[in-house]
Amino acid sequence: MLTVSGLSAGYRENEVLHSVGFSLENGLTVLLGENGSGKTTLFRVLAGSLRPCCGTVMLDGEDVLRLSVKERAGRITLLTGAHQTLPGVTGWDLAEMAFYPAKGLFYRPGTREKEKIAALAREMGAEDLLSRPLETLSGGERQTVGLLAAVCQDTPVLLLDEPTASLDFNRTHAFFRQAKALAKEKILLAAVHDPALALRFADRVLLLKDGRIVRDLIPKQTPADDAAEALKLLYPEIRVVCTDGTVTVV
Repeated sequence: MLTVSGLSAGYRENEVLHSVGFSLENGLTVLLGENGSGKTTLFRVLAGSLRPCCGTVMLDGEDVLRLSVKERAGRITLLTGAHQTLPGVTGWDLAEMAFYPAKGLFYRPGTREKEKIAALAREMGAEDLLSRPLETLSGGERQTVGLLAAVCQDTPVLLLDEPTASLDFNRTHAFFRQAKALAKEKILLAAVHDPALALRFADRVLLLKDGRIVRDLIPKQTPADDAAEALKLLYPEIRVVCTDGTVTVV
């Protein structure tokens, strides 16, 4: 279980997060919020690249904010929607680099790690992407390889910060189907801008507004009227309907 309590953070004198708190178990949780609401700041704190003003982040009873960078890398992985590439770096190279944060920069993956990469690529339908330079891949293909690399780290927590930005409809839904399957054995927290995706794929939906969690929804258990009322906190013009027990946005 990942438990965030009283978390406040920001940049210099600008506090972005204000006493954020929630607890997550295995499953896919989607974080919804407008631009500037604090989604990326929250992910930066959880991943260890930004120190909070106050608060705790506990993973199975252990304070991850007190861990070293290497120790934290063995527990939490962050995948962003943007990938900077160097000429000639292939999908396989990126997957091997995924072991560096926890193992060290000079670590060289052995047979077991290489077999793991190959097996994950088969499961995700990404075998043909491993040998190709990243600069030759489309945005969706890069995201698939990025997810593969993130999963290679085998951490119990996987953070996805706008992972489907600029992806087309088919790639977006394929990506979330893969994420949904992975969430059976991991805690996945994904920040997206599409409430329809959240209601369709998420086990839980957290609504972040002005640096605070304002609602916590379980789509499969939330009546359409309640979901609409909650989502209107972020999207005043939204319309939500319930068909055969499924809550969707139209």
